[in-house]
Amino acid sequence: MKNLDKIKNTKGLTLVELLISLSIVAMVISVTVMMSLIGLRSFSMSMAQSDIQYEVRRASAYITEELRNSTKISTTDSGLDDIVIDDLIDGNDSLSSNIKIDNNVLTLYIKADKVGVGTNINTSYDLTTEILLNNYSTTMSPIDVTTIYYSSPDDTDFEPSWD
Repeated sequence: MKNLDKIKNTKGLTLVELLISLSIVAMVISVTVMMSLIGLRSFSMSMAQSDIQYEVRRASAYITEELRNSTKISTTDSGLDDIVIDDLIDGNDSLSSNIKIDNNVLTLYIKADKVGVGTNINTSYDLTTEILLNNYSTTMSPIDVTTIYYSSPDDTDFEPSWD
């Protein structure tokens, strides 16, 4: 009998207390894992959006630099230099571009869509840029393009007149 009293008085955890403790720990771990997964997905979405924005802005800056002082712009190949917009934007799944020229202002519209690698994250970015053409003035209706042909002052004997 003395041994039974000794066992009853021993301090320790009962099975019920142990199960309650384990269930609380499991809930805390599951909430932590869920928050981590939500944070990772948010980070992936932000990175995909940042990547597509960078690519489109970089392409726009390059096109602006090339066309600003051009002496001729065309949407058909006529022996001029060319800018292939698809080649400027890496990793896009869908790309559309449109240009319009009104007097000496070229309006460039680029829309790029991208699906993240290994994810179902779809991102899209639209950019409209107006480029002041220093040496070229004409009117062109809006037209969808993938390649812009141009001639820069270095390619011709063009001398701007300052009259």
